[in-house]
Amino acid sequence: MSYNVNISVEAPIENQIQEITYDGIEIYQPLLTLSESLAKYAQKIDFSKTSGADIKKEEANEDSKSDTDSKDAFQSSLWPWDSVRNKLRNALQEVCVLADVLAIAKKNDI
Repeated sequence: MSYNVNISVEAPIENQIQEITYDGIEIYQPLLTLSESLAKYAQKIDFSKTSGADIKKEEANEDSKSDTDSKDAFQSSLWPWDSVRNKLRNALQEVCVLADVLAIAKKNDI
């Protein structure tokens, strides 16, 4: 026997409960700020999955982009945070290079 059951899946309107005191007062967690939510999503990005081949493919795609502008207009991004991931990956590489340069400069000064 199968029954049709309507299930409503909605985001909770209330914040999550952080603590319930001994007198029954509920203390709620505040909502995340934009920077905190961006940091939360950025932590989910696995930078090791991308390689230099992806960067070369992107550069090749930019060269041939003028030919396929009409085709690209209909294709959406595979992942909505793709541009954020790429910018964060580039920033990570720049920070690593800066750290290496500073480490070399510090060794040479001593």
